[in-house]
Amino acid sequence: MSNATDRLKPGTRLEPATSAGGPILGDDRAAALAVLGLGQIHPHPLAVAFRAAWQGRRDLGATWTLLRRGVCDGCSLGPRGLHDDAGPGLHLCGRRLQGLRRHTMPPLVPADLIDIQRLRSMDDLALARLGPLPVPMVYRAGDRGFSQVDWDSILDQIAARFAAASPDRLGVLFHPAQQTVETCFTVVQAVEKLAIGRVGLCRPPNHAAASEILRRILGTSATTCSLSDIAKADLVLIIGADPSRRQPDLMRLLARAKRAGTRVVVIDPIRPTGLESAWTLDSPRSATWGSRIMDDLVQIRPDGDHALLTALLRVLIDRQAIDQDFIDGRSQGFEALKQAVQPLDLHDLQARSGVSPTRVAWVAELLARSQSCVTVFGPGLVSGPSGPQALATLAHIHLAMGMLGRVGTGLFSLVQGEGTQAALDLGLGGHVDDVLALAQDAPLDTLWAIGDDLLSGLAQPDPLLAALGQVGTRVHQVGVLSRSHLVEPQREIILLPAQTRYQQAGGAVVTSVERRLRFSPPIDGLPPTEARPGWWIVGQIIRRLRPDLRAELDYADAQAVRQAIDRTVPRYTGIAALRTAGDHMQWGGPQLYKVGFFDQADGLAHFDLPAV
Repeated sequence: MSNATDRLKPGTRLEPATSAGGPILGDDRAAALAVLGLGQIHPHPLAVAFRAAWQGRRDLGATWTLLRRGVCDGCSLGPRGLHDDAGPGLHLCGRRLQGLRRHTMPPLVPADLIDIQRLRSMDDLALARLGPLPVPMVYRAGDRGFSQVDWDSILDQIAARFAAASPDRLGVLFHPAQQTVETCFTVVQAVEKLAIGRVGLCRPPNHAAASEILRRILGTSATTCSLSDIAKADLVLIIGADPSRRQPDLMRLLARAKRAGTRVVVIDPIRPTGLESAWTLDSPRSATWGSRIMDDLVQIRPDGDHALLTALLRVLIDRQAIDQDFIDGRSQGFEALKQAVQPLDLHDLQARSGVSPTRVAWVAELLARSQSCVTVFGPGLVSGPSGPQALATLAHIHLAMGMLGRVGTGLFSLVQGEGTQAALDLGLGGHVDDVLALAQDAPLDTLWAIGDDLLSGLAQPDPLLAALGQVGTRVHQVGVLSRSHLVEPQREIILLPAQTRYQQAGGAVVTSVERRLRFSPPIDGLPPTEARPGWWIVGQIIRRLRPDLRAELDYADAQAVRQAIDRTVPRYTGIAALRTAGDHMQWGGPQLYKVGFFDQADGLAHFDLPAV
C-alpha cells in the first residue's frame, strides 16, 4: 500500500491499476438547491420533530425528558440524549422522534382484549397503537378473549407449568430488540439453572451462520470499530445496508465524514435513494441545503456480493495492494487463501457479480489508495445464499489490507439489531430455527417468549406462527401486542407486561452495536402501569421453581443485577459503576484488535479457506 498522504480532488477519475498517490476525496457539495429539502423524497428532520411534538403535546414534559436524558431505543446505534460522545452534532433523527409516542401514550384498556377475533383482524401497527400492556392477562383455548389476572397467581401458574414439563419440552425464544442487559443476564441464568432444553435467539438463520464465520476468522462477530471511526476514514463502503431507513442517525455521522473528505461507496443491487443525500441538524448548511452522501454506486446482481468481493480481493492481491507486515505478524493462512483465489477466473467473477471490469478496477483503486477504510454492512449482505461467504471475503479484504485495529478502520455491522450484541455477549446463542425444529418434531409443552414482535426480520414468518400454535402454554413477556402473541394455543396464552428501559427503577443498561454499554436513567412522568422489569419477572419464576436459589438470585434492584454481571462476566467488568445519565463503557476499546486477536487461542486472525 502507498504511504503517500496526498489526496486527489473530488470527481477525479483514474485509469485502472495506477495505485499511485493518496486517498481520493469524496464529493462534499450540497444535496439540492431546495431549501430545507422541500420537494425531496426524505422528510426534513424539523418537520418530523414538529409532528412528534404535536402527537405528544399532552405529555411534552415526559417527551422532552426522554429526548434529553434517555438512551434511544429506535435503532442499534444507541445514541444518548441530544448529544453524546459518539460524535458531535444533534441526535434528532426521524426514527427516534416517531418512536417517542410509544412511551408516553396511555396503556391499553384491558376490556380491549375481550374479543380475540377482533384483535386477530388487526395488523401489528394497529395492535401497538392500542397502547402498552398494563396488567397480566391470560387466554385459554376456546375462550372469547383475555382475562385480567394478578401477578402472584399467574407467576405461580407459570412455575407449575414449567415444573410439570421435562426440560426437553421447555423452550425460550428471546427477541433482543429493546431488551436491557439486566434482562438478558437473568434469562441466561434461567436457561442454566432450569436446564431449559431449547433456546432460540430471534434472528434469521443466515445471520447466525455469518456470525459463526466471523468468529472463526476474527474470534468474535462484534463490530470492530466505533461510530467515531466513520468520520476518520478515507473510505467508507456501505454494503447490504440502508441506514437512512433503519439507522438514520448514522446519516448525520456520514454527512460529517463527507465534510472531512471521506469518500462513500455504496454496493447494492438497487439504487438506494435514501443514501444519495441527507438533511441533518448538526450543521446549518446540511439542515438547509442537505449533504450529498453517496459518491459511487456499484450496482450488483442479486446475491452478487460474494463474487464482487472475491474479484476485489483477487485484484488487490495481484496488484500487491496489501499490508504484508500485518499479514505476517497478525494472521495465519494467507498463503493458502492466495493460492485458492489466484486461479479463479476474474472475468467469471465479474460476470456473476454484474459489475463491469472497469468498475471493479475503480473500487480496487479506491481501496488501494485509502490509508483507512470502514465497511458498514447490513442484512442485505448476509441474507442471500452466499451471504456468510461474502462476509468472510469482506473480512479477508480488511485483514489483507491491515484495515483493522487502527483509527478509521474496521468492520461496522448493522446486521445485529438493538440488543443483539448484549444477548451474544452474555451467551444467548442459537436462532429461531432451533425452536421451530423442536416444535415441529415434538411440540413444546411450554414456551417462554420474551420480546414484542417475534416476527420482525423474518422473511417467512408463517412457519414460526404455525409452530407457535403447536405449543401447549405460551408465556409472552411483552410491552405491546403483536400478531405472534395471538396465535391460537393448544392450552393457553399468558401475557406478562414488561417495563421499558425508561420505566425501570434504578435505571437500565443497554448495549449498542458498537459494543458500548450505556446507562439509561428512569424517566419521570410516564403513564403508570403494573408492568415489572424484565429481570424481576425472570427472577420470580426462577425462585418459584428453585427455592434453593433464592439467596443466590434474590436481586433487590437493578443495581444488584449489574453487580452480579460485574462479578461473573469479564467482558462487562465495570458495568456496576454505570449509575447516572451519561455513564458508559465500551468493551474492547474504540478499536478491537489493536494488539493481537485476543479472542483467538493463538492470538492470530485466521483466513478462512472454506469460505472461498
